[in-house]
Amino acid sequence: MRSVGLEIGDGLLRAVEVEGGSKGAQIRKYVQAPVALQTGQTAEDAVALAIDTLFREHSLPRGSVTIS
Repeated sequence: MRSVGLEIGDGLLRAVEVEGGSKGAQIRKYVQAPVALQTGQTAEDAVALAIDTLFREHSLPRGSVTIS
């Protein structure tokens, strides 16, 4: 099973993709990306766009995501 942990910080997103089961887990991928706030854009819209871009560019699964 693959899962993604997503941390939303001040101006930065971090994601870790983990694969594992009853015998343990293994980190498959760790990525981070800035959250860029454009003129006229709300902070929420900037974060949503950054998350979508991060998942698309790094082919992260969207099925099981934990946010911190």
